[in-house]
Amino acid sequence: MAVLGSFDHNNPKYLYCGRIHVRALSRVISIILAIGTVINLIYSLTQSSAVIFYCFVIAAFCAGVYGSLIYGVFKEKRAFLIPFLIFQIFFVIIDCIIFIAFVISIATSRKVMLSIARDFLSLNDTDTDSNVAHVKGLAIFAAIVFAIYILFQAWFLSVFHSFFKFLKDRETSFGFNMEPEFRLDGEI
Repeated sequence: MAVLGSFDHNNPKYLYCGRIHVRALSRVISIILAIGTVINLIYSLTQSSAVIFYCFVIAAFCAGVYGSLIYGVFKEKRAFLIPFLIFQIFFVIIDCIIFIAFVISIATSRKVMLSIARDFLSLNDTDTDSNVAHVKGLAIFAAIVFAIYILFQAWFLSVFHSFFKFLKDRETSFGFNMEPEFRLDGEI
């Protein structure tokens, strides 16, 4: 006989900002991530063939990971959240490493900073004081935007991990009586 445990779906630990339930937030974020992948794929069509190929490979990988995520979120199956959680952990770590390398490279070398401006922004790479000041301002802006991006990715990881814990708590809240109700040895 199953004994119903006490599980409160509206426990404050399952709310973000004190109002938004982790289930609803997970659903919204998973859809936003899928839409972002489609937008990135469409944007890549205006770039070079190498960028198009790269974006299609990334989109194929994201289709698997985000597809599993969306299915897990909407069907509330925590096993389908695991690929995204693993991917997101590595993604946040790699993003942090790239961010640190970017900040160190733009802070220590004018040549590297101008090279990045030429390669990624198609800017003039002449080594004049006004051009370097312009590129330095753009590099600081890019670093701030990248840091905010990493914080959002870490927050997404936190939301989906909370949803994973919500599903686990809900599943384990049911206590099952493991005592048999009858015996074969004739004792009552």
